[in-house]
Amino acid sequence: MGLFQQFLKLLQSDEFIIATSATVVGGLLLAFIKTSYKFISNPKETYDPYFLHDRQAIPLVRWLLIWPLSPFRKSFWATIGLLLFLLVAEWRLSAPWFYYLLTGVLLFGNLFREQFTSYSHSIETALQLIKQMLRTTHGQVHEEIKGIASEDDHWFVRCNIMIYDPKDEKLHVKWTHNMDHDRDRNLSLDKWKGVAGTAFLKNRAYFGHIDEPPPHGPDWLLDEEDVSKIHPDLRSIWSFPLRDKDNIPFGVFNIDTDFKAEEDLITEVLLLGQNVANNSAIVLQLLR
Repeated sequence: MGLFQQFLKLLQSDEFIIATSATVVGGLLLAFIKTSYKFISNPKETYDPYFLHDRQAIPLVRWLLIWPLSPFRKSFWATIGLLLFLLVAEWRLSAPWFYYLLTGVLLFGNLFREQFTSYSHSIETALQLIKQMLRTTHGQVHEEIKGIASEDDHWFVRCNIMIYDPKDEKLHVKWTHNMDHDRDRNLSLDKWKGVAGTAFLKNRAYFGHIDEPPPHGPDWLLDEEDVSKIHPDLRSIWSFPLRDKDNIPFGVFNIDTDFKAEEDLITEVLLLGQNVANNSAIVLQLLR
């Protein structure tokens, strides 16, 4: 929407009517106070009974021109606060340069607000997409396990996204699903540790039975402190690197469960998770 269309829209808004009324009333009151003060100070001087002469009328016009550009126009109390500020400034600084400066500040402030609002909306949309992908992935993996597990089995499925921080060379869990009360919901892990670290360094998807340490399984380089931070019942983990446009990993997408995954399930989730990781990486570019 162009500035002219914005201005027309503002002219029809309740806030603009309030601002205009308050400005006119405030200007009249200020002019009356000024004239009364001069009369009390020097009663012998002759005064124009029409106290709203050019010196008071011009500031009113300036205020009406400035206000539609203000980024605070949607807030009633900000409206009143700004008008009071203008009244005081007119009393102390009755000079045109002040209003030119204020007009510029409000104009650029409004343009910045519009850009910031658009950017904030994009960020919020990206976050909603990430949360939706985590929920959807959780549901799909849960259904895969449900199709092969016995009726007496009980299991959980979790999803999370870890982002790499080069300052401490660690992967940090940033977004999760079904991990709200788990001790590893805020896990930080060295970039070379665990299935997630291996997927990050090798820049490809990995699966691991976390409950099978060497010599029965790969060495995920997890020490006792790392193990103490991870869910105690965790058994199967799928990790997928999140890559930027240059194919460089900047994080990891993880799916894990306490269900003992076998070959068919491992393959199905690897295919599913890679698609989710690719789509997540595109969305996450907005949040970096």
